[in-house]
Amino acid sequence: MSENDYIFIGGTMRSGILLTPVILGSNSHFAVYPRYVPLWGFYEKYPKVIKEKEDWIKVIDEILAHKKAGYVSIGFRDSAIKHFEVRPFDLPEFIRYFIDRYAEKLNKEIPALKTPNNERYADEIFKYFPNSKFIHLIRDPRNVEASRYHRTKIWADEPLYHARVWQESIQLAELNQIKFPDRYMVIKYEDIVTNQEKAVKGICEFLNLEYEAKMMEFEGLEDWSGGNSSFGNISSGEINSETLSRYTKYLPKSRRFLLQWKLGDSINKIGYPKDELKLNLITRAFWKVFFKLDPRNIKSILR
Repeated sequence: MSENDYIFIGGTMRSGILLTPVILGSNSHFAVYPRYVPLWGFYEKYPKVIKEKEDWIKVIDEILAHKKAGYVSIGFRDSAIKHFEVRPFDLPEFIRYFIDRYAEKLNKEIPALKTPNNERYADEIFKYFPNSKFIHLIRDPRNVEASRYHRTKIWADEPLYHARVWQESIQLAELNQIKFPDRYMVIKYEDIVTNQEKAVKGICEFLNLEYEAKMMEFEGLEDWSGGNSSFGNISSGEINSETLSRYTKYLPKSRRFLLQWKLGDSINKIGYPKDELKLNLITRAFWKVFFKLDPRNIKSILR
């Protein structure tokens, strides 16, 4: 890859889109922005062309006010304003400027941006970054849900919504890989966990970069190092294989049923093991009614 290439990383939350950037960031070539700043989400919010200086400065200020935008260099705002005073401003160009400056800060040549559900913007990404490549992480939705359920307060929980988000991500993984076959890689989180070196070497091959052993030390993101579990302290460089079956221990039977009910066909198609959960017809009918009438679904409808 040349110094003008970019890497984008997507997938649903809790699908390994932190583990993979940590691995990539440990490579001497990659500058992976360390936190989730929804830059492509701003692309949806604003007009495609913003001509007035006062208007695009407001956009820059709103983005920089995001709680996870603080890893850019000191003086970034002033430099961005000077840059766009002599160039047309639009969100893709600002995204380019944002991650380019971060790569300069780390003295690395390949900028990378990881954001949950970036896959929704694959068309825009490859339009504005034609030499870029995309890595899309997928994971067994039951373990995704176990991780999310473990960290989510009850009234913030939207189980049906997150099932739909996972389903959409899987559909986009298949569609985008067909549309952009040489630039779009779909990889299972489970493959990284079970055969780390082989999976990482495969990612490097896809990116046309030489594998570096230090990539398995998991110390590639600024202000972060660690393992692959949100359930406890995992040593840096350690991958916890318990994450492959976490749902059997931490996910309630009702939630396991929901995912079996809504996502069972996709789970089987991808090749994940069948859930051996057994429920009688009365229990199954009760949980279907419960999830359909769950008041938290109102939030999902309003999204």
